[in-house]
Amino acid sequence: MDFNVTIVGQAISFVLFVFFCMKYVWPSVIFIIETRQKEIKDSLTFIENSKKELNIFKENSKNEIKIIKKNASKIIDSAIQQKTQILKQAYLAAEKEKQTILKQAKLDVMIEYQKARYELRQKVSKIAVEIAKKIINRSICIEEQNSIISSLIKKI
Repeated sequence: MDFNVTIVGQAISFVLFVFFCMKYVWPSVIFIIETRQKEIKDSLTFIENSKKELNIFKENSKNEIKIIKKNASKIIDSAIQQKTQILKQAYLAAEKEKQTILKQAKLDVMIEYQKARYELRQKVSKIAVEIAKKIINRSICIEEQNSIISSLIKKI
């Protein structure tokens, strides 16, 4: 193999090119690569932190939901107990009112019964007095008296 000047010139040119690239181009390329690596690393760190925060938020949300459900359940149970108590009180009040109305109705019936009985006695005694007057006033035979008495008794 012959080394000629062209190959040596190309080798020198290549070495100069590499030196020039290493001196002027390479630092900016390395800087860009390092900057990009740092950005990627920061992004990955941010993503990891965000995932951790999200998991913490999810746990907190689950705990808050459990607490809210417990409170809602307590409120519902309390409302059911209040409803039951109100219904019970209303039932007792209605029962008491019913008893009062029944007592008053029985008393009214008893009073009406006593009035009717008194009026009936008054009427019977008036009729008896009339019968006695008619019997005394008339001197009629026994058969007529019996027929008058039986007709008056039928009217009663």
